[in-house]
Formats: sequence, structure tokens, C-alpha cells
Amino acid sequence: MLQLSAHQSVDKMKKEPGIGSPERLDAEFPLSVAKFFILSTTVLQKIAIPGTGGLVWLLEPIFLSLLLYCLLRQVLSIRIYVFCASSLFLFQVSISGFWSSDRASIPSVVLVLFFSTFYLFSFKQVGPNFFKNISQFYIKMMIALAIAGTAQFFGQFIFPRPIVFFIDYLPSDFIVANYNNLNVLYFGSEIIKSNGVVFQEPSTYNQFLALALVAELSFRTRPFVLLTLVIGLGVTFSGTGLLALLPAFPFLAIRRPAIVFTIAGFGIIGLSTLILSTEWLDIYIQRLGEFAEPGTSGYARFVSGFVMLNDYLFEQDIPSALFGHGPGSVREYSMRYTYEVFSPTLIRMILDYGILGGGFYVMLMTYIIFSGPGTAAFNVALWTIFMWMGENSLTPVIHGLVLPMAAWPAIKSSVPASDVTDRA
Repeated sequence: MLQLSAHQSVDKMKKEPGIGSPERLDAEFPLSVAKFFILSTTVLQKIAIPGTGGLVWLLEPIFLSLLLYCLLRQVLSIRIYVFCASSLFLFQVSISGFWSSDRASIPSVVLVLFFSTFYLFSFKQVGPNFFKNISQFYIKMMIALAIAGTAQFFGQFIFPRPIVFFIDYLPSDFIVANYNNLNVLYFGSEIIKSNGVVFQEPSTYNQFLALALVAELSFRTRPFVLLTLVIGLGVTFSGTGLLALLPAFPFLAIRRPAIVFTIAGFGIIGLSTLILSTEWLDIYIQRLGEFAEPGTSGYARFVSGFVMLNDYLFEQDIPSALFGHGPGSVREYSMRYTYEVFSPTLIRMILDYGILGGGFYVMLMTYIIFSGPGTAAFNVALWTIFMWMGENSLTPVIHGLVLPMAAWPAIKSSVPASDVTDRA
């Protein structure tokens, strides 16, 4: 019996890669890449390359360098199905561009193809605990930023604004243009919503926090973590991340029924706090009323895009509905309204490339996100943010979460679970 056990131990040592072995290193390298991806995306997302007038993100050359480095390390492989589907999408883009060659935007086409290129690849090998490890890293990062964002919001009542929002007061050439970094609570207010120090806007900060909340609730329910994230969500005075939580909530409830009571408890605490503070309650009620009032941020973000889609696509001729008005046309049509019009990814892609091209892009990105290793709740929240909470097809920020947390770690690993620990 002792001899048999010894033989079994030897066989196990032969099968399982040891510390520092090539197999183990190959499984751990993707985790390091994903961490760098997420960290750089988060802390550098509103930094532009100097000399470009705030029009070129610093993240774009970082993404490209990271892709080239991974290809040189030979840790990526081509996803055949995605490659074939992307080829069909490229064909649709060509048709749309030809159909509207007089007003097609070359930069828009280049950016769509640039970011689509990254989705052609996935890691050859990742550990089976990859998502749990990377999500714990993400949660820890967002805890720190939730604390920083909360301190930023309340710090503005004590310190001068250029100190509290120091990144936003850098020379304009260093900041990505066309984002509302310093966003007041309401017209005429002197109070600035928290943008978490490093985020483009309070709404972006809110979305990142919401994803962290979903990740935490998918595995744990640590009171300190939940409270810290919820307070961070509160000082953004934004609802985009909270709306991403709604479709994820049923999946969280199925996975961990106890969280229903946890969330309900925090909801009661938050509601009680609002009721006791009439001023803050009035602010939130005012924000809810924006959904029905053109010219407000709520209407612009969640209603105006559908109005534009109906006016300039569905009520037009059949070829325009099928192939769209051409790359970049969404900006032209949004300028025709007397109020601000917001076009999230889904609206933009359908208006630009039509029901065929835009619909194909949406289906492709849906497949990529849901083929990742994340929990159902996390994937639903990530999909909602990518499709509905911003013009994310042409900007690197949300791509910087989809790639390391869904697209690149899409394949399953043959490395034993014991070889990759929860060390995030």
C-alpha cells in the first residue's frame, strides 16, 4: 500500500507542472497581461497623447504594444469563428462605405477595424480560476478608487477644486477631449460629482463600480467591500452603472439567493438616508424626471438615440435601413437636433452600418462577451455597459475591460486548478 501511494505521488508530480515550469508560467502570464490591461485602462483613460489636441488616446498605442508583445511571446491564437465573422462584418462595412461614400468618415472606419482586430485573438492557455483571480484584482482596484472618489467628492468642500480634481486641471492637451470631466450636480450648482479621480466622467466611474459590485456579489458578500462600492456609486450621482445592475440581478439571485436580502438591506439603508436628507432626495427625483424632458442628460442618454434612429433610419428608404448612412454619420444626424443626442454603441452601429452591418456587429460582440469565463451576471452587466452606456465601439475604455475579462481568456485551460491560486 505504501509503495502504491509512492508511485501515485510520483505520477501526480509528473502530471502537474511545478513552480516555475513552462506550463505554469504560460498559464500565469495571461493573468499578468490582463491585470496590466485593466490597470492601464482604468488609470490612463482620460490621458491623451500631447500634441494631438486631445483627440488621440494614450491607451491606443498601449493596447497595440501589448498585442504585439503577446504575439511575440506566442501566447495568443486566432479565434477562427471570430475571424470568419469579422470578415463578414468587414464586407458589410465595405458595402455601407460604398453606399455612402460621399459622407463616410475614414477615422470612424479605421477605429472600428482597429479595435475589432484585437478580438481576433485569445490566449492559448489560461488557468481555470482565471476569472476569479482577475475579478478579485479588479475588485481590489475599485475599492481603492471608491475610497479615492468618495474622498474627492467630500474633499471639494474643504480644499480648492484644482487640488481635488487635479488631473482635470492639467493642460487641455493632456486630457482626452469631448468628455464632461467636471460635471455639476444640476444646472447652477457649485458641487461637482465625483469622477473617481482617474475616470473620464462620473458615469464611467459609476459603471466601473457597478461591475466591481457584480463581481463581488458573484463570489462573496463582504460588508465592507459592498458598503465601500455603494458609497462610491452614490457620490457619482449617475445611474448608468445601476441600470447595468438591473439585468444582472436575476442571475445573481439564481447564483446566490442570499444576496437578494443583502442588496435589499443596503437598498433600505440608502433609501432611508435619502428620505432623511431632503436636499439629496430632491436631486435624485430631479434626475429621474430627466427621462421625459428633452435637453436633459437623462433624456439625451437613454431616449434621444431611439428618436434619432426612428427619424433617420426606420422611416427612410429600405437600402438606408439595411446598410445604414455610412461610417460616422451618427454625428451628422445628431447635430440636426436642437438638444443633445446620445448614441450608445448599439444605436451608433445600426445607424452607421444599417440593420445588417450593425446587427451583425452586435451579435458578434454578444458572442465574444458571453463566450468569456465570467459569470452570467458579470457578462450581462458588461454587455449592457458596452452596448447601452456609451459610444464604446470607437473608444478604448470599455474595450479595455472586455478584452482581458472576456475575449482573450475565452478558451478553457488544461492546467490543473491547483496550479493557479487566488492571488489577485
